[in-house]
Amino acid sequence: MPYGVNAERKGDSMSIGSSYSDKKLVYVSSPSLENGKRNVEDARRFCNFVFNCGAVPFAPQLFFPQFLDMAFAENRKNAINAGIVVLAECDEVWAFGDRFSENMLLELQVADGLAIPMKFFNNACEGVVNLES
Repeated sequence: MPYGVNAERKGDSMSIGSSYSDKKLVYVSSPSLENGKRNVEDARRFCNFVFNCGAVPFAPQLFFPQFLDMAFAENRKNAINAGIVVLAECDEVWAFGDRFSENMLLELQVADGLAIPMKFFNNACEGVVNLES
C-alpha cells in the first residue's frame, strides 16, 4: 500500500497499521455558519493543530460543505445531525474559539452526555482552563 500504510480487513472491520490505530479521533468543534470564509480558515488551522498534536481531526464544518449546499436549511440540519453521529464515535472533542456558537453548545452537550472527554482552546490554540459563558 502507498505511504507505508498496512491495511487489512478483519471480519467487518478494517485494521490499519499500528502507527494509525493508536491515534485518537478528535471532533473539532468551532463556529462555522457565521463569517464563513474566516471560520473555514480557522477550522483548517484548528485541524492542523490537532493533527500536529498526534491525533486525527474531524471537522464537520469542513467536511459536509464539500457535498452539501449549506445555503439550504435542510442541508444544514442534516449536516448537524450527521456530525453528531460522527461525534459519538470520536475519542475526544476539542472546542476552539473565543465564544461558543449555538451548534457548538449542542455538540458539547452531546459529548458531555456521552462522557466523551473535552478540551477547550482559544482562537490561538492555547488551552483554556477557566471557562465562563
